[in-house]
Amino acid sequence: MKLSDLKPKSVTFTACGVTLTFRPFLISDDLNHQDLIGSAEELTEALRTFDLDKLLLLAWYQLDIKSQREVLSRVEDNFIHPETGEEVDLKLTPIQKFRQLFSGVADQQKLVENLLNCRGLNMPSLDDADAVKKWADQLKNMLPQTGP
Repeated sequence: MKLSDLKPKSVTFTACGVTLTFRPFLISDDLNHQDLIGSAEELTEALRTFDLDKLLLLAWYQLDIKSQREVLSRVEDNFIHPETGEEVDLKLTPIQKFRQLFSGVADQQKLVENLLNCRGLNMPSLDDADAVKKWADQLKNMLPQTGP
């Protein structure tokens, strides 16, 4: 695999019953991600540690507008208070609503896989260790060597 083989693409997946689509990754998205997260090292660390706050922020901006509207309309921001029985409106922000769709480790893995795939990296499921190792080896071979 060569760096020139990367072909960003739309990626559609489902989280908590809501169908979401990441738009193909653009160079301008890389600049936006630097503004949101910081350096490439900080982004790598967020991916490595599954830093959900940072990853969800990146993912929100990578969603197409239809998916953003779907999140806003499908995720409720109110609940019934257990003692008074009254409905309470929490006034969740869009990113707080989006966060409601990703509760478990499997959801976080799916988020990372789909973020990488919209960049054209075609990452296999993290549950398949052999496929991930093969994928990582291919990725390592296409990156320039900077030292011994």
